[in-house]
Amino acid sequence: MPRKKLFVIIAAVFALIGIVLAIYLITKGNTDTSVEDSVKGINVEYLSDEYSLDNATYITAENGSISIDGSGASVKSQALTISNKGVYVLSGDFADGITIDARGAAVYVVLNNANITNSNGTCIYAKAVDTLYLASMSNTTNTLADGEDYSENYGTEDVDAAVYSKGNLALIGDGKIEIVSNHYHGIHSKDYLQVLSGEYLVSAIRNGVMGKDYVAIKDGTLNITSGNDGIKSNQDTDTKLGYIVIDGGNITINATGDAIHAETRISISGGTLNLTTGGGAKITSTNQEWGRWGGTSNANSESNTSAKGIKAEKYILIDGGNITLNTSDDAIHSNTNVVINNGDITINSGDDGIHADSSLIVNNGNIDIAQSYEGIEAESVTVNDGNISVVASDDGFNAAGGNDSSSVNGRAGRNNFGGNGVGSLTFNGGIVYVNSTGDGLDSNNSITITGGYITVDGPTNNGNGALDHDGNMLISGGTLIAAGSSGMLELPSTSSAQNSICIVFSSTPSANTEFTLKDADGNAIVSYTPSKQYASIIVSTPEIATNASYTAYTGDLKAGTITVTSPVSSYGNVGGNMNRGGMRR
Repeated sequence: MPRKKLFVIIAAVFALIGIVLAIYLITKGNTDTSVEDSVKGINVEYLSDEYSLDNATYITAENGSISIDGSGASVKSQALTISNKGVYVLSGDFADGITIDARGAAVYVVLNNANITNSNGTCIYAKAVDTLYLASMSNTTNTLADGEDYSENYGTEDVDAAVYSKGNLALIGDGKIEIVSNHYHGIHSKDYLQVLSGEYLVSAIRNGVMGKDYVAIKDGTLNITSGNDGIKSNQDTDTKLGYIVIDGGNITINATGDAIHAETRISISGGTLNLTTGGGAKITSTNQEWGRWGGTSNANSESNTSAKGIKAEKYILIDGGNITLNTSDDAIHSNTNVVINNGDITINSGDDGIHADSSLIVNNGNIDIAQSYEGIEAESVTVNDGNISVVASDDGFNAAGGNDSSSVNGRAGRNNFGGNGVGSLTFNGGIVYVNSTGDGLDSNNSITITGGYITVDGPTNNGNGALDHDGNMLISGGTLIAAGSSGMLELPSTSSAQNSICIVFSSTPSANTEFTLKDADGNAIVSYTPSKQYASIIVSTPEIATNASYTAYTGDLKAGTITVTSPVSSYGNVGGNMNRGGMRR
């Protein structure tokens, strides 16, 4: 065979393989697999929360004196110091705090109805330790409260919390610990922090619980009230650290700032989370203090500029859990990507429900955004499965380029996200409901629907539409029912593989008036009852066939009959070329 002919055959084979691969990828949907490959769960090697009281040292504070039964601890001027590894059981009232100075050792401080205060500094100071295990005995309530001003000399160390550890910190036990920070943070580990068991009630004027390298929660109960962030990891020099992992537990946070804030990543696979920030979603668009709550405290000039529910500078992965958010700022916010694989998520937000600067992918789960400015927003949004309900005072879904800049101009929800003709909105499956005052589905570029069941109760004002796309809107599967106004009406693209029908009504049906589309035999192929009045409705479903006739009804009234002759057929005063429209955000 001539070499030239052989090369032609080989080239044709590779071209055919490319076509087959492209078709396969299209049929699999537009999920950005590179995003999901990079957004991975974080596996934590949890410590054990078990310990033995055999050979423990018992320390009792009573009537202004401290008695020690065992070794490894000493008292000087009523100040208790633990200097060796081991288990130490504390009971009574300690008025000058305790210090752990046991370099490289594992130290267990077990509270047995202990009350630890320090008017001049921190309550528990792990000056030198490998891992401090802070435990509580079963059926006990223990209290810790620091002073407003730290006059104690901690050298060059910036001690700033009621419980402060320069080493690792593990919270364990079967009892309860109440922590009040009058100075700054509640609990602060300069290495990692693990919550394994026990109950913790934390009240702090700044951050509630901090682990610099990471915070990992396996189990236990956390109830945090904070003047800034609730749970925080702030390691910003090592990109492999600075993360937060929640695998279980019951977490309640009422924060002036962010409820959960990681410098890098957040991974949630379980647990029950109830998160409130910035006073909740009741914050209004006229509140000029939105985004500028806390001000300053003590000598530190750190101020609150964010009140998000779950916030990561890198990505957020949600694999499970029961999450309830009531936030004045974005409920879930990532400066890169968000992937939701499962879980039950309920959101009331004064700004965005879920926001990602880059990609947002929903593979499954139940998401109920009951209140938001914009419901779901990212440069690229992909829904593969799940049950999603969105109520938004602006756009329901918004796919656009740029970074979120919420809180500019002091207005809740106002942001500069969008522009530059960038944005993709893709539905490959799932059940989606949108109720929006602005656009229902809005993309600064393309909208693609290959599957799923999507209903939109769009705007009643003519400055927005149920659909808004600046590029193509291609439908090849699934069901779309989009009701709304008609002044800025936009239709699917005529190059769609699946047929669509658009009807503009001569008189506007009132709210809760059922719309029905019947075929020539009188069979209802679509029935839907919009919750608001609607001047137009767009329907696309695999049952709409070419060259077939369909009749639309509103209630018992016949609205009109249309014969489908092209991928996009219309009835009524649809207007000019509405396949694409201008930018409206």
